[in-house]
Amino acid sequence: MPVHITAQTTPNPNAMKFTVDRPVSPGGSRTFNSAAEAAADPLAAKLFTISGVKMVFFLNDFVTVSKEAGGDWGTITPSVEKALQEHFI
Repeated sequence: MPVHITAQTTPNPNAMKFTVDRPVSPGGSRTFNSAAEAAADPLAAKLFTISGVKMVFFLNDFVTVSKEAGGDWGTITPSVEKALQEHFI
């Protein structure tokens, strides 16, 4: 079944919210501030392979990704959406 993802801007220009049509983190929030912290979580680890990703936050049915100051949403957003699609297939 295809995964429906909606990307939304946030008040923080360095953060983007990705709402998914299924649970991402049903037991509470999880925050990862580095690839090392994310190593044990397959989705978070995959998101940290995207150039420019600085932090990942999971809660309920969404993921918030923060980018490094020089990161470009034009390249990060489609990569995050692809990672989410692949993870939930």
